[in-house]
Amino acid sequence: MDLALLITLGFVFSVIILIISMVLTSSLMGGVDFGAVHIVVLKAIPLLIAVNVLAAIPYGIYLAIPVWWIGLMILFRLDFWEVRTLVVVNWALNFIVRLILISLLK
Repeated sequence: MDLALLITLGFVFSVIILIISMVLTSSLMGGVDFGAVHIVVLKAIPLLIAVNVLAAIPYGIYLAIPVWWIGLMILFRLDFWEVRTLVVVNWALNFIVRLILISLLK
Protein backbone atom coordinates (compact mmCIF):
# COMPACT_ATOMS: atom_id res chain seq x y z
CA MET A 1 0.00 0.00 0.00
CA ASP A 2 1.27 3.47 -0.81
CA LEU A 3 2.70 5.32 2.19
CA ALA A 4 0.67 8.48 1.53
CA LEU A 5 -2.58 6.48 1.39
CA LEU A 6 -1.64 4.67 4.59
CA ILE A 7 -0.95 7.95 6.40
CA THR A 8 -4.18 9.52 5.09
CA LEU A 9 -6.34 6.57 6.10
CA GLY A 10 -4.58 6.40 9.44
CA PHE A 11 -5.26 10.07 10.05
CA VAL A 12 -8.97 9.88 9.22
CA PHE A 13 -9.51 6.86 11.40
CA SER A 14 -7.34 8.33 14.17
CA VAL A 15 -9.52 11.43 14.47
CA ILE A 16 -12.67 9.32 14.77
CA ILE A 17 -11.06 6.88 17.19
CA LEU A 18 -9.63 9.71 19.30
CA ILE A 19 -13.08 11.23 19.78
CA ILE A 20 -14.56 7.83 20.68
CA SER A 21 -11.70 7.05 23.06
CA MET A 22 -12.10 10.43 24.76
CA VAL A 23 -15.78 9.74 25.34
CA LEU A 24 -14.97 6.27 26.72
CA THR A 25 -12.17 7.63 28.91
CA SER A 26 -14.44 10.31 30.29
CA SER A 27 -17.05 7.65 31.10
CA LEU A 28 -14.50 5.31 32.70
CA MET A 29 -12.77 7.97 34.78
CA GLY A 30 -15.84 9.88 35.86
CA GLY A 31 -15.95 13.01 33.76
CA VAL A 32 -12.57 13.92 32.32
CA ASP A 33 -13.14 17.22 30.51
CA PHE A 34 -11.48 17.50 27.11
CA GLY A 35 -13.49 20.49 25.89
CA ALA A 36 -15.79 21.00 22.94
CA VAL A 37 -15.49 18.49 20.10
CA HIS A 38 -14.50 21.05 17.47
CA ILE A 39 -11.75 22.43 19.72
CA VAL A 40 -10.54 18.90 20.53
CA VAL A 41 -10.25 18.10 16.82
CA LEU A 42 -8.34 21.32 16.11
CA LYS A 43 -5.93 20.64 18.97
CA ALA A 44 -5.49 17.01 17.96
CA ILE A 45 -4.75 17.53 14.26
CA PRO A 46 -1.01 18.35 14.62
CA LEU A 47 -0.57 15.61 17.20
CA LEU A 48 -2.32 13.01 15.05
CA ILE A 49 -0.30 14.00 11.99
CA ALA A 50 2.96 13.60 13.90
CA VAL A 51 1.95 10.28 15.46
CA ASN A 52 0.67 8.81 12.18
CA VAL A 53 3.79 9.85 10.26
CA LEU A 54 6.03 8.38 12.96
CA ALA A 55 3.98 5.18 13.14
CA ALA A 56 4.22 4.72 9.37
CA ILE A 57 8.02 4.45 9.34
CA PRO A 58 9.80 1.25 10.42
CA TYR A 59 10.08 1.09 14.20
CA GLY A 60 8.46 4.51 14.38
CA ILE A 61 5.91 3.24 16.85
CA TYR A 62 8.60 3.54 19.54
CA LEU A 63 8.97 7.22 18.71
CA ALA A 64 5.22 7.77 18.39
CA ILE A 65 4.38 6.61 21.92
CA PRO A 66 6.26 9.38 23.80
CA VAL A 67 5.09 12.00 21.29
CA TRP A 68 1.50 10.80 21.78
CA TRP A 69 1.80 10.74 25.57
CA ILE A 70 3.46 14.12 26.01
CA GLY A 71 1.27 15.72 23.34
CA LEU A 72 -1.92 14.64 25.10
CA MET A 73 -0.67 15.92 28.44
CA ILE A 74 0.27 19.32 27.02
CA LEU A 75 -2.62 19.90 24.61
CA PHE A 76 -5.44 18.79 26.89
CA ARG A 77 -3.84 19.53 30.28
CA LEU A 78 -4.36 15.99 31.53
CA ASP A 79 -2.58 14.29 34.37
CA PHE A 80 -0.59 11.07 34.10
CA TRP A 81 -3.50 8.73 34.98
CA GLU A 82 -5.94 10.36 32.59
CA VAL A 83 -3.43 10.13 29.75
CA ARG A 84 -2.64 6.53 30.63
CA THR A 85 -6.29 5.55 30.41
CA LEU A 86 -6.82 7.55 27.21
CA VAL A 87 -3.74 6.01 25.56
CA VAL A 88 -4.77 2.47 26.48
CA VAL A 89 -8.33 2.96 25.22
CA ASN A 90 -7.12 4.71 22.06
CA TRP A 91 -4.50 2.10 21.21
CA ALA A 92 -6.97 -0.74 21.83
CA LEU A 93 -9.52 0.86 19.50
CA ASN A 94 -6.83 1.54 16.88
CA PHE A 95 -5.70 -2.08 17.07
CA ILE A 96 -9.25 -3.34 16.54
CA VAL A 97 -9.86 -0.98 13.61
CA ARG A 98 -6.56 -1.94 11.98
CA LEU A 99 -7.42 -5.62 12.27
CA ILE A 100 -10.77 -4.96 10.63
CA LEU A 101 -9.18 -2.88 7.85
CA ILE A 102 -6.53 -5.49 7.17
CA SER A 103 -9.14 -8.22 6.94
CA LEU A 104 -11.24 -6.08 4.57
CA LEU A 105 -8.27 -5.22 2.31
CA LYS A 106 -7.19 -8.85 1.80
